[in-house]
Amino acid sequence: MMNKALLSKLMAREDLEVIEGNFKTASFDPKNRIVRLPLLKEEFNEAATLFIGHEIGHALYTPDFFSHEEKKAELADIPFDIINIVEDVRIERKVREFYPGLVNDFLKGYKRLMDDNFFGVKDKEPNDLKFLDRLNLKAKLNALIDVDFSFKETLMIEKVNSVETWDDTVAVSRALMEFIKEQHQEEEEQQQEVLEESKGPSSEESTNEEEEDSESNEEQTSISAEEEEDSSEETQVTGVKGTSGEVTEDEDEPDYTSDTDRSMRQNESKMVHSGDDTTYIRVTKNQIADEFIHTEEDLVLSNKAFEERYGQWDEFWQHKEAMKEEYSSFIKEIKPAVNAMVQQFELRKSAMESRKIRESTSGSIDVNKLWQYKLDDHIFKTVMSMPDAKNHGLLMYIDYSSSMTRRIYETLKQAVILSMFAKRVGIPFELYGFTTDATKYREARAKDLENLRDGAESKYDYKSWALKLVKIADSKWSKIKMHTMFERAMFSAWPYSGRTPFTEPAFQLGGTPLNETISIAHIMTDDFVKRNHIEKMNVVFLTDGDAQDMRLREHLNQWTDTIVWDIEGHGKIELADKYNNYVPSESRRQQAKKTLLGSLSKKYNVIGFFLTDRRSQVGSNGYHIYNNYGGYDSFITVHDKRLQAVDDEFVPKADSDANISTEATDRKRMNSIKRDFKKFQKNKKMNKLIAQEFARLVA
Repeated sequence: MMNKALLSKLMAREDLEVIEGNFKTASFDPKNRIVRLPLLKEEFNEAATLFIGHEIGHALYTPDFFSHEEKKAELADIPFDIINIVEDVRIERKVREFYPGLVNDFLKGYKRLMDDNFFGVKDKEPNDLKFLDRLNLKAKLNALIDVDFSFKETLMIEKVNSVETWDDTVAVSRALMEFIKEQHQEEEEQQQEVLEESKGPSSEESTNEEEEDSESNEEQTSISAEEEEDSSEETQVTGVKGTSGEVTEDEDEPDYTSDTDRSMRQNESKMVHSGDDTTYIRVTKNQIADEFIHTEEDLVLSNKAFEERYGQWDEFWQHKEAMKEEYSSFIKEIKPAVNAMVQQFELRKSAMESRKIRESTSGSIDVNKLWQYKLDDHIFKTVMSMPDAKNHGLLMYIDYSSSMTRRIYETLKQAVILSMFAKRVGIPFELYGFTTDATKYREARAKDLENLRDGAESKYDYKSWALKLVKIADSKWSKIKMHTMFERAMFSAWPYSGRTPFTEPAFQLGGTPLNETISIAHIMTDDFVKRNHIEKMNVVFLTDGDAQDMRLREHLNQWTDTIVWDIEGHGKIELADKYNNYVPSESRRQQAKKTLLGSLSKKYNVIGFFLTDRRSQVGSNGYHIYNNYGGYDSFITVHDKRLQAVDDEFVPKADSDANISTEATDRKRMNSIKRDFKKFQKNKKMNKLIAQEFARLVA
C-alpha cells in the first residue's frame, strides 16, 4: 500500500495537497490544488496505490475543464465514456512513465479489481465485447488479458495510446467516435446484405406473387405496423442510456457507451468507507509535539504554580524534606531488586554471546593449508560465527488515571526500579505518565458544544485535551535532573496514599486515554529507535484498567461500523465492526486496544503491567505472566502488595513482652520472628523474581 512518503514523491514537482478523509468519492479542487481521497477498505490494499496514483494522475495532467460551462459546451458532442477512457489511458501512461515503480502496482491493482468483477465481465468472453470495452480492458489489464482486435481496431488503439496532451485527448476522442460510427455503419450494411440474401425468391417472382394476393399483403402490412409500434415502445425502455440515465440513442444509432467503464465507476463505492459509517483518526508527529507532550516550560510553570499555591505553608516544606529523606532511603532499598535484574539481564546476554566467535569447518579445502595435511587434520576452511548482541531500548508509559489513586505511588516506585535497571545496563530509556488534560478540557469543552462539527473535511484528530504526556525520566538526563523529577512525581503521588494534601498540577490524575497513547506510541517509538539506533525495542504500559472512550474533534460514535487510524509512518490501521453494530462500547474499546497493540507489536516487543488487587488473577506467587495476550507480546499481572519495595535487611517486629523473659514468652517471640523472617524471605524472593522476569523479557 502506498505510504505518505511515496505519495509525497508523487507530489514533489507540483503544488498539491492530498487529503484523505470521509469522502464518498475522489475529487480534485483545481482552484485550491487539493486532491481529496476517500478511505479505502483494508481488503483493497492491493488496489490502493492504483487508486491514489490514478487520482494524482488526473490532478497532475487533466486540466480544469469541466468546471467551466463554456468549456464543457465545447465537449458536448463527445460522449463521456469515450473521453473518460481516452483520458484515463493518457494520465495513467504518463504517471507510470514518470514513476516506473507504479507499473507493477497498477497491474496488481487492476488484477484485483478484475478478480472481484469490477468490470462486470466475469461470465463473458472478452472477444465478444464491444470495441470500446475491449479497448478499455486491454488498456488497464495489459498483459493480464488476451483480447483480439482487427487491423483497423489496432490502428485506432495506437492512436489512443499515443495521446500526449489534453488537446490530443479531445481530438482522438472525436476520432474514436467516428471510428465507432463507421464500425456501426459497416455492421448495418453487413446485416442488410444478410437479410437480402435470406429473402428467398427473386424480385420478379416476388412482384407476381404480390399482385396475386394483395389482400393477404394488406393484412400482413397492418400486422407489421402494429409490431413496429410495439417495438418502438420497447426501444424507449431498453435503448442505450447516457450518464444521466435518460435515453440518448435508439437502435439505429452507434453505441458510444462502455459497459466496463460504467461498471467500474459504479463498483468504486465497494472500495471505500462511506462517511456515515466510518470514524477516521489521523495521528501525526507534529500533533504529538504541539499538543500532547508537556514541554520543559510547561513543567517549570507547573512547579512555579505549585509553590505559589502552597509555598506559604510550613507543612508543605516539611513534607518536601520528608520526601527527600524517604526517596533517598528508597533508592538504597531497591538496590537488591536492581541487582537481580542486572544479573538476569547479563546472564541472558552472556548466553547469547556464548554462541560467538567459534570455528566450524566447511566442505571447502583451504589450499594454503595443504602442506600441513601430514601434521594437522584442519585443512578445511573455517567459518567464524559472531555474537548475536543487540542494542536494547525501553519506552515506558504509566497510567495516571483516577483509578490508579491507590496504586500510583507504588507504581512509580516500580518504574524507578525499571529505570535504574536500564541505567545500570546502559539501555536508553524514557518514562512518561499519560492521562487526559483537565485544564485544556475545560477550555475546549465550551467551544466544542457550540460547534460539534468541523465541516466536510474534518480529520477526526484527537483533541488537544484528549491526552497529556509528562516525561518523568530520560536516560540522557543528568543524574541530578532525573532524581529530582522522580522525587517531584513521587511527592505529588503522596496525597493518594493519604500522606499529604499537595499535588503538583502536572501530575494530577485524570482519565485513561490508553488507546490514544498506544496509537501515538507508534510514532514516538519510531522516533526513539531512530535517535538511539535501537535494534531491540521494548514498549511497556503500566496500567490498572481498560481504555476510556476516545475523545476526538468530533464526538466518537461508539456504534460506528469502522474506525480507521491513519498513523504517520505506519499507514492505516482498521477496526471493522464484525457484529453488525451490536457491540457494547466497552467491548469496542477492548477491540480497539487489541488492534492497536497488535499493530505496535509487529515492530516492537510490547509488554503490559496490569496492577490488580485480585488474588485470582495472580496466583500464589503474586504475579502471573501471559504470552501473546490481548495484543501484548507479554502481559504481567501483579498484585498491588508485590509492588512494594522490601528492605534487604530483616528487622523483626517489636514484641510488647520483650522485657519479660519467660520460657513461654521467649518461645512465642522466636516463633513470631520465624514467621516474620519466612514472610520477609518470601516477599524478597517474589520481588526479585518479578524483577528478574522483567529483565528476561526485555533482554
